[in-house]
Amino acid sequence: MPHARVNDQRLYYEDTGGSGPAIIFSHGIMLDGTMFAPQVAALRDRYRCIVWDQRGHGKTAGETLAPFSYYDSADDLAALLALLGVGSAIWGCPKAPFWGCDVH
Repeated sequence: MPHARVNDQRLYYEDTGGSGPAIIFSHGIMLDGTMFAPQVAALRDRYRCIVWDQRGHGKTAGETLAPFSYYDSADDLAALLALLGVGSAIWGCPKAPFWGCDVH
């Protein structure tokens, strides 16, 4: 169960690796990365699939959660991608509401 320390947060993520184009899957509010299991299963042989749990969600959630904004979530994602060495990615997210989908 990998976690990345970015922006003073401990973010849970899963990365299938591989040499194909990267797809980052970002869940909506009150959900977590497990919602993308069917998509990852279908695409993992051709793409590098990265799923993450945002602050306060899934395996990133902790005992307490300080206030944060959509901008913080977008910054977390940018930092996670940089840490993983991903320069560009296809962004897969639900139409609404995603925390940060319209930011950055």
